[in-house]
Amino acid sequence: AIVAGLFTYRISGLVPGASQIEINERKNSQSVRKIVQNPVNAPYKTARYMAHKLNKSIASERLVSGVIAWLCVMLFYLVVKRFTGRFAALAATAMFATSTSLLAVGRLATPDILLAMLMVLLTCGYYVRFGHHHKRFWVVASAILGLSLYVPGMIYFIVVGVAWQFKAIRRDHKWPDKKTVIICLTLFTVIIAPLLYGFIAHPDIWREYLAIPKKLPTMLGFLKTLAAVPFGVFVRAPENPIYRLGRQPLLDIFASVMLILGVHTLVKKYRLDRLVLFLGISVAAILFTAVSGNYENSFILVPFIYLCIAIGIGEFFERWCRTFPRNPLAKSIALTTIVLAVLVSVNFQMRRYFIAWPHNAETRAVFNLK
Repeated sequence: AIVAGLFTYRISGLVPGASQIEINERKNSQSVRKIVQNPVNAPYKTARYMAHKLNKSIASERLVSGVIAWLCVMLFYLVVKRFTGRFAALAATAMFATSTSLLAVGRLATPDILLAMLMVLLTCGYYVRFGHHHKRFWVVASAILGLSLYVPGMIYFIVVGVAWQFKAIRRDHKWPDKKTVIICLTLFTVIIAPLLYGFIAHPDIWREYLAIPKKLPTMLGFLKTLAAVPFGVFVRAPENPIYRLGRQPLLDIFASVMLILGVHTLVKKYRLDRLVLFLGISVAAILFTAVSGNYENSFILVPFIYLCIAIGIGEFFERWCRTFPRNPLAKSIALTTIVLAVLVSVNFQMRRYFIAWPHNAETRAVFNLK
């Protein structure tokens, strides 16, 4: 309920009006014919088309992203608690849900929120390999995989992920029975059929689908965007009043320290698959952002950054407890310290989005359309 409130509170009144990018997306999803002609991001466009039919307001259209963001936060917790303890998972989920980046994208009427589908795919992949209800997860994963293929650039991550986990699934004898395979293939085919039709009828959409701009970035531009991704996490992000306040970075000080500790913990446990997973996703996401020439595509990394933060919080708490194994007072001090630090981080991120960002002159200048 609290997370739902984050993505519905003053959804239409926080800023004066709509931005140009939201108006453009409304035009792209204003009819079924337009969606069929260009099925890239079709699941989002369809949901937005239905929302607009029910209520012709920017609030209803923004709620489409809000619902997806809410689901991503719930799935984030399910994944994180498998990587670390419950306390660290709750702390990191609170930080992720109140992240300025997620709030900005999750409360905007654009398909950018679909980049978080990579986290949804990771959740499906985890439960396919390690879940108890094996057949059910294969069917759900097939549906999510089909929907994810509509997201520009997601095919790169899917191909790499399938190639990486194919041998592991065969080794663990995790293949479903023939009946389940047929159901999965049928469901997957039905879901991607409009995408295949779109490519046959309008092959010119391939650039948008592969996130390749008409004019490729120069080598200097490529390197600048490449460096901007890690730089924007810790130090300074490119200016874009639609998505952030000034040039402030993604993370605050506490989150940055926990991220560094989380990465250090992953490197120490290099024999585990999770290091390869995070390293592969990070490299692929940075290259994807640089090739597309659009810094905002780096949003695909945000859930995984906070997953590393969760690992860092868990490691910090465990080290403290190992240092004082029989001292309940020391454990209470550790819990209190982390909770206070998380509250300060959450407070900073929420104030930055709900108070500072909408009152910024540049923000109000770009959200001025009806």
